[in-house]
Amino acid sequence: MIRRLAKRVLNRVLDGSPRVPNAPSSGRKKPSTGAEWRAQQNRTPEPYPEEEEEELPELEVEAATLVQWIDEGQDPLFVDIREKHELYSGYAKGAKLIRMNDVPHHLDDLPKDRPLIIYCAAGVRSFGVAHWLREQGYEQAWSLIGGLSAWLDTGAPYEQPE
Repeated sequence: MIRRLAKRVLNRVLDGSPRVPNAPSSGRKKPSTGAEWRAQQNRTPEPYPEEEEEELPELEVEAATLVQWIDEGQDPLFVDIREKHELYSGYAKGAKLIRMNDVPHHLDDLPKDRPLIIYCAAGVRSFGVAHWLREQGYEQAWSLIGGLSAWLDTGAPYEQPE
């Protein structure tokens, strides 16, 4: 929803549609009397044109589904994108630790031939990173819903830094 709203705002800015009453770019004459001003204020705003909802690729995977994948023989690579101070609480066993902002610099370290399970603390940052990785050609990049805590709730092994 936020993405759709932002897209509408951007489209209105780019196409020159009126944004603010009486704004010079709106193409309307600035009111010179109180009656003209009230007439412009009482005008019914133009409705937003209906847009087709953009289809987002399925990017998220639940921890239970991930457990099934592993049971079926898949070998996903976990990628922890949290900041260094967040790692003290632990991380998935065998996870590759790459801070979110450093992911673009480590693309050569990420395989394209196996699932990449991107996770953070809650699953918000990982969604954006997984989406970006898909745009870079990593068709098997997934965001773990619920982040690390969802994964640990399955009883999965984890590592604790010293």
